[in-house]
This record gives sequence, C-alpha cells and structure tokens, in this order.
Amino acid sequence: MTAGAAHLFDVPSGGISLAGGVPDLSPIEMRGLSEQVGRQIRLGGPTILQYSTMETPSDLVEAIEDLAGRESMHPLASNLVPTSGSQLGLVAVCRALVADGEYIATEELTYPGALSAFAWCGARVAPVPMDEEGLVPEALVETVTRVRASGGRLDVLYTVPTFHNPTGRTQGTGRRQRLLEACEALDVHVIEDNPYGMLSFTGRELPALKSMSPAGVTYLGTFSKVFVPGLRCGWIDPAAQYHERIRGAVETATLSPSPIAQAIIAGHHRRCGWDRAIARFREIYAGKAMTLSEALVASGLDRDRWSWREPDGGFYLWLTDATGVDASGLAEAARRAGIALVPGARFGGTGAARAGLRLSFSGASESELHVAADRLCAVISGAGTVQEGAA
Repeated sequence: MTAGAAHLFDVPSGGISLAGGVPDLSPIEMRGLSEQVGRQIRLGGPTILQYSTMETPSDLVEAIEDLAGRESMHPLASNLVPTSGSQLGLVAVCRALVADGEYIATEELTYPGALSAFAWCGARVAPVPMDEEGLVPEALVETVTRVRASGGRLDVLYTVPTFHNPTGRTQGTGRRQRLLEACEALDVHVIEDNPYGMLSFTGRELPALKSMSPAGVTYLGTFSKVFVPGLRCGWIDPAAQYHERIRGAVETATLSPSPIAQAIIAGHHRRCGWDRAIARFREIYAGKAMTLSEALVASGLDRDRWSWREPDGGFYLWLTDATGVDASGLAEAARRAGIALVPGARFGGTGAARAGLRLSFSGASESELHVAADRLCAVISGAGTVQEGAA
C-alpha cells in the first residue's frame, strides 16, 4: 500500500468499498493451502524461514514460466529478479533507469502507486493522451519530442497495456506493435506493468510487450491477482542490458526476497497449477463487472452525462462525467453516503483524469454492488451542487 492510499481500504460502518483493487480470494482452497504450508514448515522450516539469495528458486521459475508462456514470453531463469511485491519492483526499476529530475512517460491516467513511486525516486511525469485502445503512440512521439526540445531527458515509458488501471482499456496487438516501433525510433525503454493480464473475461490472452521486444521492455510480474496478494511476491524480467543495475537496486532495498512466500507459491503451483484458479477468477470478476454495469443502468444513472465501457477484464469500471466537472467533490459525497470509491484526480492531473471515478468491483459481493450502484446514483442525482462547488 502506497503513502496516502491507506484510506482506500477503510470502509465506514455499514459502508461498501469500491475503492481498493482487492482480490476476491474465494477460489483459493484455504484448507489445502494450510496443510501445504504446515507440511513445508515441518519439513523445510530451517531453509524457508532463513535468509535467501537473489536467485529465483527453480520451482518458482516453473510457476513464473507457466504464467509467462500464456502471453508468449519465454524468460530465462538466470535473468529473473525476484521481488517482495511488484510495487517494490517498480520502485527499484525506476531507481535503476530514471535519474533524479528526469522524466518518465505514462498514460495520462495511471496507477497511483506508480505516481507515488516516481515521485519518491525524484522522477517527473510526462502524461501521454489515451484513446479507447489505451496509450496513443503518435501522442507519445509528440510528448517525448516536446520534453526533449525543452531540455528535459525522457528515456523511459511506464505503461499498463492490458486491462489498464484505472480505465480497463487494453492495447490491441496492432497498437502494441506501433507503440514498440515508436519507442525504438525514440530510443525509449518500456516498463510493462501487467498485474491483470490473466484476467480476461473472454479468455483472450494478448502477447505481452516483452514478448514482442525482449531488449526494449522490462517486465513487472506479480502473483497477487492469480493467487494471493498477502505474500508480497513478484518478479522482474528486465532487458538484459539492465539486469545487473535492476538486480542491484532490488537487493539494496530488500537484501533478499522471502523464501517462505516463494515456497508457498511454488508449492501451490506444484499441487494445483494455475488453470483452475485463473478460470475461476475470470468467471467471478466477469460476473461482478456485469452486475455493476447493469446495476448502474437499472439505478437510473443519466447516460447522457455519465458514460463507461463494459469491462472485459481486470478489476475496474471507469465512470466519466461528460461535463468535465472535477469528480472529487462527488467522491466525497459518496463517501458520506457510505460508498468508498476513487476520484479520478488520484490517477493524474489532466481534465480526463479529474472528470472520472474509478469503481472497483473485484472485492465487493454482487449484492453489495447493487446497493452501491443505487446509493451512487442517488448521490449523483441529489448532489450535483456539491460536486460543482468542489470543482
């Protein structure tokens, strides 16, 4: 959890949270997992409860390869850098690749944890316009050219290309190719953050940017969305030329990853694989996304003013106010009505960001989603003056 984000997980008494991207852990069979962990500690406690090294264990490599292959990646075990969560990986990569005062390009709406990481590292953010297919390559060229012409240094792009946070948009294969071609021409290195790639509601799995340009992309991976987030375990598949620099940054920050967390994940994968859990996660989140979207319609939300695209993967529904009014006041009114959600200003400083609201359907029950939609519609219908006054 990043600085300033703790309140996203606080729910007032009787309230419903559509704020934090909290996974639904019901697909995880806790009894079997408990027995597995107990057995691992009994048999291997002196090893998995000790310090470890920065080498990725072979059975964890197998778990990573299983996920990576679904998006056409074939990582080398020797190149993988284990992390204590993808957020730490993001900080380490930023530290390794972007110097204090330099720019990093991002989608004009982007993950708040990334913005916090970049600020902490002393990087400056250059937002790039988006369309319905995500980041626009031509706009990236314009942004990089403008920053460099003004004397700034911009050599790195951070992007969430699949089920983007907060909009849920996905770059198609053609868009990905154009983006990589633009980055190669500009000599811009890509940081690909892909926490939601396995959560397609249609089962479609697109090739990762990393699979299309191994030398041009550093990939951030996580087990949080296909298993459990509490173990704080992820990995980096860096471009080979940056491997030592990134590995050094991670090792400086953590000394070593958690061997017990790695053992639990590898043991679960050995017992169960990923297929069943991924299929179940997709089914659950698809149902919740449909429930929330239909509940918003049924609640009578003004579709001439408020628009959203039907989520086809990931955790989020992005609600946009056509009038362009800053939605921060509305988010506060919703909180007072017992609904926690995230105002668009948390995702960037552009008008496109400020006029939006992010609704996370992942952690709420379907009945809670119905109630939340009704409450939100009532707030929007009755609190227009509150919203406008806060703009």
